[in-house]
Amino acid sequence: MVGLRYREAAKALRIPEGTLTTRVFRARQKVAATLERDTPARGKGFGRRGVLAANHTAQLKDLT
Repeated sequence: MVGLRYREAAKALRIPEGTLTTRVFRARQKVAATLERDTPARGKGFGRRGVLAANHTAQLKDLT
């Protein structure tokens, strides 16, 4: 479903657009919570894992 608008993706999945919107919203929340949990606090060092997580968070925002 990459590259499709919500309306197009919902039609392809044969679900209402509102259902798709809700599912995408909840999935993004789960990903953000996982990244937040796995990212060390900035004050305690921002190692490789933290940088990767920060990059993924930025990429998620770009997708919205």
